[in-house]
Amino acid sequence: MILAGSAHAIHLTGYCRYLGGPAAVVVDAEAKRTLVVPRYELEAAEETAKADQVVGYGGSDFLDFDPLPKLVAACLEHVRKGRVGLAGDAQAVFADSVPDRVGVDDLIAEIRARKDADEIEKIARSYELALTAQRAVRELLAEGASEIELCSAAYAAAQNTAGQPIELIAVVASGPNSALVSSPVCVPGERRVGEGDPVLADLAVRCAGYWGDTTRTSTRGANARVAEVRDAVAAIVPRLAGLLRPGVRAQEIFEAAREEILSRFPDGSFPHHAGHGIGIAVAEELQLVPTDSTPLEAGMVLAIEPGVYFPGRFGVRVEDMYVVTEGGGRIVGSLGA
Repeated sequence: MILAGSAHAIHLTGYCRYLGGPAAVVVDAEAKRTLVVPRYELEAAEETAKADQVVGYGGSDFLDFDPLPKLVAACLEHVRKGRVGLAGDAQAVFADSVPDRVGVDDLIAEIRARKDADEIEKIARSYELALTAQRAVRELLAEGASEIELCSAAYAAAQNTAGQPIELIAVVASGPNSALVSSPVCVPGERRVGEGDPVLADLAVRCAGYWGDTTRTSTRGANARVAEVRDAVAAIVPRLAGLLRPGVRAQEIFEAAREEILSRFPDGSFPHHAGHGIGIAVAEELQLVPTDSTPLEAGMVLAIEPGVYFPGRFGVRVEDMYVVTEGGGRIVGSLGA
């Protein structure tokens, strides 16, 4: 197989380079993995990748304005004649070079859904960084900061703790904005958090190629009603996690979440999924929605995020991450917050 794109390099070799160039992985008939990277990344790839072989392509110059032909040539050196599986960007990039080819994207997606131990370790690291970002939001909240200032503080805290560049996807919504659920409907702005205001912070961090995702709802000062709703929603999360066993269908988790939320809060709304797969992408398949009948499998990692929203007033959401096991969901990393 030839699998082109950074996601495949991360999944099959653990190689993730900040602003890296086009990369691919060639898997031969004996399942040996050859990572193919730009020549100027060769040293870094040799140090960090878990591949059977690492090769470079192109010249030593940093800027190469036409790298794809060189990547194709380097990959084809490691492909025997015969039928070749293609995935990701390889479907288009190698179309003219591999006449006897078959798409394997569905197979790769199925494999990627089940996480290995080393992947779960990386997800847990990103999850902990997301919790670090959450703590930064709560610490600055007392000062009446703006939504965008809270976003910036979250990013800085997670990145400084990681000691390397990270990616952050952040929804920070305060006061009545928290009832708008998420971006793009509600985008963090200059609104300052008032006394008693709720703040819904959905923070996802990607470090070393894998995502961690969390949501917390806090208040500046006391707000008994928001605290009551938050505690009730937070209590739903571990109950849903208990359903994360092999064979349970994604839609069953959603229905359990919707029934519990709307029976507890008949005047509220639950307008989104109950959670989602996570790993190399922040929202992988499967999705905990009423139309997804996919059965869970051991090793899948899911973010569970029930919420309830009262339009014009406030909204509450709580999110944590779990690994599917025979005994139900096991928390990834440590709650820590």
